Amino acid sequence: IIEQATAAGDDNTVQNLTERLEVFRRLSEKGQLADELPPVMRAVMGFFEAPSDAAAEQFFASQRDLLQTSEAQRAMDVLVEQAPPDIPANVRQLLLTRQALLRRLREEHSAAANAQTS
Repeated sequence: IIEQATAAGDDNTVQNLTERLEVFRRLSEKGQLADELPPVMRAVMGFFEAPSDAAAEQFFASQRDLLQTSEAQRAMDVLVEQAPPDIPANVRQLLLTRQALLRRLREEHSAAANAQTS
């Protein structure tokens, strides 16, 4: 995809995807490869890697059983806490934004579920 964006002259997409790839590489170096990660962690990584907040919300809906868990929120919190200090500011901001988005979506889903049982 990065090569296609480069060929198309889409510098913004190239930069964005390159930075995300670098973060993923760093995370992979510290831990397990994506295929070896537990399902919840794979879901959290997919949520983080979504190309937009709207896409992340759609991903949440498709992976709700995994992402609704407190384990998923803890995993996202750990990603934020353990992010290398030298990652680009916009990637750090994306981590923080997705952390807050996951928390909000989990809260909204819990509130909706509680309203249905009342």
